[in-house]
Amino acid sequence: MSSSILDKIEADAESFSNVTKEKGSELSQLITAAQYQQEQITFHETMAKEAKQEKLRILREQIPQLMDTMGMNRVDVGEDTVTLSTFVEAHITEEKKAEAFAFLSSIGCDDIIKNDVKVTFGKGEDNKAGAFIDDCVKSGLDPSNKKYVHPMTLKAFIKERMEKGQEIDLNLFGAFTGSEAKIKRKS
Repeated sequence: MSSSILDKIEADAESFSNVTKEKGSELSQLITAAQYQQEQITFHETMAKEAKQEKLRILREQIPQLMDTMGMNRVDVGEDTVTLSTFVEAHITEEKKAEAFAFLSSIGCDDIIKNDVKVTFGKGEDNKAGAFIDDCVKSGLDPSNKKYVHPMTLKAFIKERMEKGQEIDLNLFGAFTGSEAKIKRKS
């Protein structure tokens, strides 16, 4: 064997000179503790997700159904006021994006479509990136590109059209609606 390999083996062996049975045991316990904590994080994140889903089920299904059968859309319970309101969930899929944007444009609502533009430069292209940004700014542009409708804007748009009785294809916008209980503490 060459002397450089032997030197490396000796150097590696020296790195274990401070290892004792007690330190090895302590290290093992800390590794186990870290793994346990990761399991706890995963468990609690799962439980939180399930709790949020159950809360939505209660607020969007059980309470509205029961209040509907009781013929009420508002009730005071203890220190809380419960009212029913309409909720909208929506998401434009990539497959329906062109059709959805065309519809929005056709009814004069294309102003809710955002168009972000993004340019990525590689390593060592800082000068090109700086020059590009300068050119864009001189032209009155703010560079970056992603075309989308903000989720809250989309929900508000759909809800408004529905309330006004205007045409809206819920399937086109991946939308659905329903009643939702809003619980507010009385002042």
